[in-house]
Amino acid sequence: MGESSATRSGMVPGMRPLVLGLTACVVVALAASCASNERVDGSSDARSADHESHALHNLHRFGDGVYSGSVPHGEAGFDELRAMGVRTVISVDAARPDVEATRARGMRYIQIPIQYAGISSAERLALTKALREAERPIYVHCHHGKHRGPAAAAYALATCGEITPERGVELLEISGTSKSYPGLWEVVGNADAPSPEQERVMASVELPEIAQVTGFAAGMAGVDRAWDHLKLMAKNGWRAPSDHPDLVAAAEAGVVADHLRTLIDDEESVAYGEAFQNDMARSAREASELEAALVDRDLSLADVRFEALGASCNACHDTHRNDVGVE
Repeated sequence: MGESSATRSGMVPGMRPLVLGLTACVVVALAASCASNERVDGSSDARSADHESHALHNLHRFGDGVYSGSVPHGEAGFDELRAMGVRTVISVDAARPDVEATRARGMRYIQIPIQYAGISSAERLALTKALREAERPIYVHCHHGKHRGPAAAAYALATCGEITPERGVELLEISGTSKSYPGLWEVVGNADAPSPEQERVMASVELPEIAQVTGFAAGMAGVDRAWDHLKLMAKNGWRAPSDHPDLVAAAEAGVVADHLRTLIDDEESVAYGEAFQNDMARSAREASELEAALVDRDLSLADVRFEALGASCNACHDTHRNDVGVE
């Protein structure tokens, strides 16, 4: 379980702090064994489950009792997990998990936030311990269910000896994990069993319901949530969709702008360098311009501002998401 140059230490209680990347994912183990790579419908591969809905995106079965997918969307998402028999939900996203929803359904949440740049030593131990000890079936998720969540689930399965690293890489391919995040691919491809010393350290690793996530990571998780809301409304003519009638487009744009402005001078932004801060400032300005267009009900201009903000964020991700090294 050696650490690559693509990762660094994470914020797991009792371990060294993590400088988290731009968003947050959840890992859930679903049965007693992870040796089988069946679909939810019983077939012999790990492609999307037939019953995938708007409540659970990018749902894949990685093994006997281990699923990977997106954050559960609303009460319907948690109801589907309960119907699947899930007992433990593992989030690898930085956003606060809905522990109340899992408790109400007799499930347990574990939060182990990881970066797009890879999985740190502390996070690796926590994921391995969670897969070993948590009650199955387990559902592992990030935000969208395509990158961090599949990598976390595949890595933990490999370190537990339930799949080979080669099979883990295949699962990333099936999940659509982007090659833009080489640290995730590297950690899965190089997964191995914990050493005796790591086993001793692992004994003291805690598996919290809610991890101590603050500062940059929490702010970027808030940006992600508001951005997802904006995408829904942009597709709906800037009106609130029927399943989210409480959303207000200008308010969501304001949330994005406020988070980005706050994060420009965050200590992690400063550590990433002036170019990163400048890119954040540009995105904050574009979010404010989108907010102003929506306040003015200039929807044509809002469309233009929305596209510009999306392009700005994508450019920033491409440039900086894998800049974070490993301590």
